[in-house]
Amino acid sequence: MPSGKHRLYIALCAHGGKPTMPEKEDTVFVPSTGKSDIKYEEVSIPLLATQMLLVRVMLAKIENYDRMLQILRAIPIRNKDEGWNCVGWVREALVDLQNDGKTLGTAVIEWATVRDAAMNYCQRKKDEHRFDGVVEWKTDKAATFDLINGKEVIP
Repeated sequence: MPSGKHRLYIALCAHGGKPTMPEKEDTVFVPSTGKSDIKYEEVSIPLLATQMLLVRVMLAKIENYDRMLQILRAIPIRNKDEGWNCVGWVREALVDLQNDGKTLGTAVIEWATVRDAAMNYCQRKKDEHRFDGVVEWKTDKAATFDLINGKEVIP
C-alpha cells in the first residue's frame, strides 16, 4: 500500500465482558463495565501494537477524505438505545459510505463480509498466540489484513 494515500480501516480492540450479539461480533468490542457511553472522536491511531489494539483490517481506498469525514460525523451516537454499541455504529457507517457512492474507491464494505473477515482474522491471530505471549512476535506493529486484496500485510 503506497504511503501517503488515505485508506479506511477498522480496528478490533480488546475489551472485557461477554458477547451479547447473535454473531458474537461484540466479542472484542463490549466494555467490561456493561453499558458505557460511546463517543465519536477523530484521532490518529498509531500503528504500534498495544494491549488494546488487536488487529486492523483495511477495507477501502478513500477518494474523498473530507466527504468521508462529513458522512462519519453525521452518524448518530445512540447511547440511550438498548443493545446499541460501537459495532452498530461501524455497520451504519459502512452502509452510509456505500450508499454515498462518491467517497470510496476500491472497497470491500458489505457488512457481513467485513464482520466475518475481521472476526476470522482476529481469531487466526489468537490461534497463532499473537496476544498471549506464548510466541514471540518480531514486530511492534498491529497485525493488519488487506481485505481488498485478501492478504495479510503485517503478520
